[in-house]
Amino acid sequence: MRKLPVWLLGLANLPVGITGAVALLVTPQVLAARHVPETTIADITTLALAGSFAFFLIAPVLDVGFSRKTYAIAMSIASAIMTFVAVLSFDAERGHGIE
Repeated sequence: MRKLPVWLLGLANLPVGITGAVALLVTPQVLAARHVPETTIADITTLALAGSFAFFLIAPVLDVGFSRKTYAIAMSIASAIMTFVAVLSFDAERGHGIE
């Protein structure tokens, strides 16, 4: 069986890395630019990162049903889609985002 190149395996982590970057860097900046209070920004950032922190609670579920590889691929795709929608919705409040 032919193995995948190492660089291609590294790209599998791209959606997870981008999601973390949006949660930690982009979202607080956008909210601060809109004069949202710091405590609210902290709460939103915490909620955005809660999923990546709490993964160990659902990790045993990965042994039921599908393979871990299938779960990893599905969750990476879901993460990429949800991050894309979240970034598009930054301007939804002002009427310029997703309708």
